[in-house]
Amino acid sequence: HLATELAKAQVEHRALETNFAALMRDAGERLPMIAKAEIPLAGILRVAKVHSGTANIAGVRVPLLESVEFEAKPYSYLTRPAWLDLLVEALQQAASLQLELWHSRRRLDILGLAVRRMTQRVNLFERVLIPDTRANIRRLLIFLGDLERDAVIRSKFAKRRLLGSRGRP
Repeated sequence: HLATELAKAQVEHRALETNFAALMRDAGERLPMIAKAEIPLAGILRVAKVHSGTANIAGVRVPLLESVEFEAKPYSYLTRPAWLDLLVEALQQAASLQLELWHSRRRLDILGLAVRRMTQRVNLFERVLIPDTRANIRRLLIFLGDLERDAVIRSKFAKRRLLGSRGRP
């Protein structure tokens, strides 16, 4: 089950990477004017707050991005270009996707570690503990069989002594 969850997380991560690449490509096509150096864009948007939590996937706690809050620097609609709103929207989407990618990478790392540990435990049980336990059970059965045989022999000796001391009819 854990390996299945890891495979799902890998598919989700690849989809996020594809979405991010498409967003960057689309932003480059829609906003080629960003390359103009005379327009100051530094500090136009910042991440105000990131809300993240954890999810339980097959008994493993992994990080989960819940939401992201942004703060856009106020700007005048008259002094800034009209495409600045599109840029702010694209920056928000890109930042959200980058945070989601970061959380997704952490999920992959944690799930990968959990799968590796589970595999090690299964191998430990299958290759070491179970064969050792079977060998110990076999030894115990031999020991108990020997004890039972000894008890039967002792009881026969005791019976012979008992019958021998009474005399034979």
